[in-house]
Amino acid sequence: MNAFLNVVSKEWRDASRDRRSVMASLLFAAFGPLMIYLLLGSLADEMDESGDLQVAIIGAEQAPALLTRLTEQGVVFEQFASRAEAADSSAEVLVKIPDDYRDRYLSNTPIDIAVTADFKDGKAEAGARRVTTLINGFGQTVAYSRMVAAGVLPGSLNVVRAQSYDSSLAGGRAAAISDTLIYMLLLSGFISGAFMAADSVAGERERHSLESLLAQPVSPLSIVGGKWLTAGGISVFVSIATAVISGVLLAKAPLDVLGLRLFIDPASIALGALILVPLALLAVAIQMFVAARARTYREAGTYAQFTMFIPIAVAGSVMIGSVDYGAVGEWLPLTSQTIALKDVLLEGGSSARALLGGSLTTLLAAWALVWLTSKRLSDERAL
Repeated sequence: MNAFLNVVSKEWRDASRDRRSVMASLLFAAFGPLMIYLLLGSLADEMDESGDLQVAIIGAEQAPALLTRLTEQGVVFEQFASRAEAADSSAEVLVKIPDDYRDRYLSNTPIDIAVTADFKDGKAEAGARRVTTLINGFGQTVAYSRMVAAGVLPGSLNVVRAQSYDSSLAGGRAAAISDTLIYMLLLSGFISGAFMAADSVAGERERHSLESLLAQPVSPLSIVGGKWLTAGGISVFVSIATAVISGVLLAKAPLDVLGLRLFIDPASIALGALILVPLALLAVAIQMFVAARARTYREAGTYAQFTMFIPIAVAGSVMIGSVDYGAVGEWLPLTSQTIALKDVLLEGGSSARALLGGSLTTLLAAWALVWLTSKRLSDERAL
């Protein structure tokens, strides 16, 4: 145990000297959640329909009643005589009312109103969608008024109607946001410990310091275990920090505007952070196992980056793929964490089997990889 603690102390001392690598690992804890927060804010700005909407309109004199209705809904118009004049407008949405609008309106003939916008601009697309909805609503109001005037009840035209209901606690948009957040949380352990795990084995071998370390009266398992605990500790810290920062930022995000329902209370954040701890240790164990088979530090770093595709592939098979792991998925590493995180974000809790069983098998898999790495370093050919 003293030898193991000495190795841990030595690795922490080396890590503290390489401050740039440590800071680069810590940056992901803030950068990832911040990107999701900014994305949610941008989506909320595009979907927020409470403010005024600037619209350029051609042929406004043809439809005074329509313009009155749109003005009541917060639409502000700039009137132009032609498209050439409207091209200089700062409005992102252009409405073209046909010249024969009044004649078609009086003769009960369908009227096509063109709503134009640059759909590459998300805000312009949202504005066009809002104007289109308002115009269609006005058309339905006029149609119902005419049916009532003719003695026809509007409801009599819809004899059979179907209504769909979402039986889940969260809608599709909430599920999509939660999937993105889960990807980021799962990746936090793999990204933060990648280069440190590669340097602890392949880097020291390239600097020829691993030979002197293995020559000491210390078992290879104690050496690899100490390196794993050090790199894993940083990976665990980054994973927990990512979960906490994500929860804090999501609590400030305009989720109500987006119609999202995610559980981000302190208990859910703490549970999510707890789920990530064994996975972060497994990530470092995988990367050290790979680094022990690389010849140079650069090669080990490349292999470590490839390991980041593991959580993407496994989590993708659970969230968007057609793979059904059944009850076994709650015991497997990565699948159990994916299921547990999804339950925490969308349902506010997780099953004990996915939380405890998955954590146990993940830690066992991590320790097995540490043992295999130590066996690899026990062979002189590894140097």
